[in-house]
Amino acid sequence: MARVYGGCGVTQLVPEGADDPRFSELLRATDPAAMHLRLDGKQVSGPERYGSAKAMVAAINRLEPEVRLQLSVLGDEFGPNKEDLEDILFPSLQHRLLESFAVTRRGSDRQAAIQGLNVAGLAAVEASLRVRNGVLRDLKIGTLTLFGFGTVRLENCVIGRLIISGDGNPDIVIRGGRILMIDVEEDPHIRSLEVSGVHISKRPMASQPSKEDWPVWLRLDAVAFRRLHRWAQEKEDAKLAHQMRGHQLSVDYYKADRPERFFLSLWWLFGNYGLSLWRPLLWLLLSFAILVDLLLWCGSVPGVDQIASAVGPPGGGAADGWRRVLFGDDMSAQLARAVVGATESIFSPVNVFSTRKLVVPSAPWVAVFQFFYSYLCLGLIFLFGFSIRRRFKI
Repeated sequence: MARVYGGCGVTQLVPEGADDPRFSELLRATDPAAMHLRLDGKQVSGPERYGSAKAMVAAINRLEPEVRLQLSVLGDEFGPNKEDLEDILFPSLQHRLLESFAVTRRGSDRQAAIQGLNVAGLAAVEASLRVRNGVLRDLKIGTLTLFGFGTVRLENCVIGRLIISGDGNPDIVIRGGRILMIDVEEDPHIRSLEVSGVHISKRPMASQPSKEDWPVWLRLDAVAFRRLHRWAQEKEDAKLAHQMRGHQLSVDYYKADRPERFFLSLWWLFGNYGLSLWRPLLWLLLSFAILVDLLLWCGSVPGVDQIASAVGPPGGGAADGWRRVLFGDDMSAQLARAVVGATESIFSPVNVFSTRKLVVPSAPWVAVFQFFYSYLCLGLIFLFGFSIRRRFKI
């Protein structure tokens, strides 16, 4: 059930999954009164700066658990002492929820790259990381701005909005977890992006009035999906382009006019905007089973003659070969007529009112249903082919 957001103002699209309980602590805006802590690679005077990870951890442990921290790590291009970060600082932060976290170069606002680190369990409302050949595991972050170099892996992370930025031309691999939105720059410098087993918002939860100060990761739009779709097309990544195009259409539905919404709704219902290869086939099998059941229980008669003759009725035909199974009143004959009648309507939709039909329904209303069933099946086959074409770029 969608969360009902209060407040007034412009309509805002809330991404599906924003009511995930794992995001509940991150919904609040950054607290400007949060305590600032800074770690530098050398001893620096000042009550909020610490020269070692041990000193900073000791100060953090003296604080009450509900005190929110804004943490900044200052160092050279690869961060301060690598062992201090990986073995002391990051493990000690796993039980704290930070307002913000960033690794910054000394004397510059530019992020410093942390190289080859396994960053696990970090929780923050907002974080900015510059990672070179590293692994980010089990993170819980509202907005993560990621500057990547080399190969960067994200495993089992819960992220509201992942912003991929910078010009490092990285290979980014995302496995497992939940990400509400993936955002990129207008012309992203990414070598490859692999997304596997990740729950990404396919559509908004609802269209809700919103406050202006809602976190940015709760503002869903189609722009990010368009950028990723265009980038994936340029990289000839058919799978990612296929996914992002479907996500974009799911957002466009909420901005479409009523006539457009009707057709987009049908497209989602029967084909998930082209994202699902199997949904059209499942609808086809369900429709087939329904018509077989109707023909079986409401009755049907053969549409051809039982005895071969030189001169048959106009448009009729003689029951030669396998068509003999259509005659009779036993259950096997009735089942054969039901299966043949449902199959015939799939492959010969224009033959619904023809006198050359193999099976004719006994009830008039079943014949009407068979008419709509025939063209529904034709549309489902088209949607399946369209999904195959888009997915594999045929």
